[in-house]
Amino acid sequence: LVACCAYTGISSFPRSLHQFAGVCFSGVRSRARFPDVERWREVHTQRGAATSASEMHSWTIMMNKAINDADAKAERALSLKEATTTPDSFEEAVEWASMSAMASRKDGGPIQSMYFNMQGDDDSVEDEAVDFAEALAAELTGTDKAVSVRVVFRSAETLARCKSDWEDIPRAALSRLEQVSDDASTLAGATFVLLVAPAADDLQAARVLRQKLDSMSADSGERPTLILINHCFREEAREAFAKDQAKEPVLEGLVNTFHMAQLELVDLEKVPFNPAVVVRAWPKKFSLWEDNPEEFEAIKGYYFVANSGDAPPSDYALLRAMDMSRSRFKTLKDMGKR
Repeated sequence: LVACCAYTGISSFPRSLHQFAGVCFSGVRSRARFPDVERWREVHTQRGAATSASEMHSWTIMMNKAINDADAKAERALSLKEATTTPDSFEEAVEWASMSAMASRKDGGPIQSMYFNMQGDDDSVEDEAVDFAEALAAELTGTDKAVSVRVVFRSAETLARCKSDWEDIPRAALSRLEQVSDDASTLAGATFVLLVAPAADDLQAARVLRQKLDSMSADSGERPTLILINHCFREEAREAFAKDQAKEPVLEGLVNTFHMAQLELVDLEKVPFNPAVVVRAWPKKFSLWEDNPEEFEAIKGYYFVANSGDAPPSDYALLRAMDMSRSRFKTLKDMGKR
């Protein structure tokens, strides 16, 4: 999600509601990686200058006004209505992702992006994408009997492992990216194509796939909806996609339908902020929630910081929001209001 985050490291992927709530939303900090101070200074200068005024406004709703300002409280209440809340379980997160995918398809969107990262280790992001894709495929086909899904992997090894390990999912087929980009006819009749964790070197194959899917639409008026899951999970690739999103053909018309990532940020002095979660279930907004059970306005132990609209928050916006939230809480605590 951002280059300046350190995430919580989890030894195993949580499946049950108890495991998910306890691991993903408890604020543990095992294996947290802290970026160096110079990198933070770069964020505050270079990235800060590029941050739009509208984005910064959305992230400072309650921060840049008087604490007891009635207008600020009313604006916050309105923002909460537009916010995506934190799901209580992995199963609920997948259910939300499925509903968002279906709604966006009905809205006419040709391509979607989903991001799920509750461990944060770069080496585990593809594994998380695989687990998420399996659950999403099962949820999509289980919710609507008319839905069929093709799950596409970037490597033959991952494809073979999933064919062996996954439980049978009705109306779901597994393929390799190289195969479907060469012959997209196997995708005909699919409702959704889930492309799992494509990296920067898969971009050309993804372009070919997108062109062939668009041709299906031109020929028959119907086409599968392409969903990119954890696309470009490496830092450099994420930045390249972010810069090229407006002009990259494969991403034209992209809708960020689901996003969930746990963050552990530090300030310039390497002092950790509270753990936080960025979550989005379309058409709700991207929302930042801070793990702060002491905050009397917390919901399920999480304090709503702000919304980021229809795009993931920038590095700089996250830093500013967490810094202002911490300062606000300290001020209120010193005033005896917490």
